[in-house]
Amino acid sequence: MKFGWSTRESSSPVPFGGKGYVRYDFEIPPTACFSLESANHHFTTKDFCAGNGPAFVTHASDTEFLINLFGYEYGMVEGEILSEAMVMIGPGGYRYVLNIYSADDPGNPAETCDLHYYSDGIWGFECALPDNPLRAHLCAIDGNEGEHPTHVIIRLDDPGHPGNLEVIDRNPAIGEIEPEIRFGGAARESEIALYEIVTSWDWDSRYVSTGGGGPYTAVFGESEIWWNAGSRFVRLHYMDTGGNPFVRYADYPVVDNISDLGAFLEYKAEGFKEFEPVLDHQNARFTDFDLDEGRRTGMVEWTIPETGNFVLIAYDLYYVMNGGGVIRGKDRVYLPEALPGTFRHKTEDVPPAAESLAVVPLLKICDSSEDDVLWYYADPFHQQG
Repeated sequence: MKFGWSTRESSSPVPFGGKGYVRYDFEIPPTACFSLESANHHFTTKDFCAGNGPAFVTHASDTEFLINLFGYEYGMVEGEILSEAMVMIGPGGYRYVLNIYSADDPGNPAETCDLHYYSDGIWGFECALPDNPLRAHLCAIDGNEGEHPTHVIIRLDDPGHPGNLEVIDRNPAIGEIEPEIRFGGAARESEIALYEIVTSWDWDSRYVSTGGGGPYTAVFGESEIWWNAGSRFVRLHYMDTGGNPFVRYADYPVVDNISDLGAFLEYKAEGFKEFEPVLDHQNARFTDFDLDEGRRTGMVEWTIPETGNFVLIAYDLYYVMNGGGVIRGKDRVYLPEALPGTFRHKTEDVPPAAESLAVVPLLKICDSSEDDVLWYYADPFHQQG
């Protein structure tokens, strides 16, 4: 493989073997763009710039029906519809279809649906899914209805999401985050080559190669994150050993360390309105995992309540002493849009004087216009520790 860019040449990259892939480590100037060339293979994406991130993944193939896949967004609606779009350039003069396969009959398509061209390389689709969907294979169809498989295959089965992903913020200031992501392996890790970890507030990503079931770590640089700006979650994608993405992903809560705070935040001054209804957080408990006397490290959890038309966006956690005085902030935990039934969060090195954990729920509601969002805070409830 040849790496070329305009400002200087580099020494030959060193390959590292992996599950169905080869890794190359190399350095380029911070403002350079470069392309990939090979005598034997074509690449789904050829041209890259250093400013796009510290790593990239491209799929090498020797098929003449190579698709330059610049981006994609796949979604499953209740497991019955595969929809969204691809941004791609393929051989001209063909129409494109997705053949959908089921695990019940993996050798024959159970459904076929057409891709519809919009503009600027964007192709949309909406496909009915069979029972036990396994994969979708993109094919080019010629004028004689001859079918030509491409290298683009989308995995529709469940990779088995890790249940223990943890976000640790190394910056104690509210609104500033330096996340470290820790997680264990997926249930079907033997079929997975790479994990991709994506931060939704700036869409930065890191790739982690699999091996041994973890634990795995991905470290991100400093960035800002605020309650009133966009979405806030960590997303985990999967790439199998054939270079094929899984459509199913998992979203996890984001943690903003707020230990710099020595008192409750002035919520009204920050733009929040007071939320008057009482939220009923049932089944609240703290489980102490630390057997040393005088030390507390464990897990707080409670059932997430119904909030009607309001959307619960985050919990602010504070350590408080007997009498209600705040010792310090703990974390602001942003919740993904698809809320689980139970909230769980790890607490480490609880201050000896802490009597309880004060929890302030933060909510939002959209007014008549989606652009008009109102933000609320609810009275804190106390989780005894």
